[in-house]
Amino acid sequence: MKVQGEKSLVFKSGTRQNLRTVSTNPHDGTALIVGNAGTIILLDEDGNPSKINVSTAENLRATSWSSDGSVALIARNRGTLLKYTDLGVETVNGGTANLRR
Repeated sequence: MKVQGEKSLVFKSGTRQNLRTVSTNPHDGTALIVGNAGTIILLDEDGNPSKINVSTAENLRATSWSSDGSVALIARNRGTLLKYTDLGVETVNGGTANLRR
């Protein structure tokens, strides 16, 4: 859902998975939404969702964009981070615990 003042826009995510968190890109206003079973949805400036394919079925717990909007980190179970950029999603190795934020 997108809220502008007293108006709200509801969009269909295209997934039946639980969605856990959203982060808005400070540079262009797009939103990255993550959830269970490796679900990543990119919501463009007009509210159109597109699913980002990843090679994990782990539950994704949290996401946050960098201050310049060039990269977003996504925390998932099993202590792993994913890094999202315009080029795709890659794993950041080295974590040892379930990450939540």
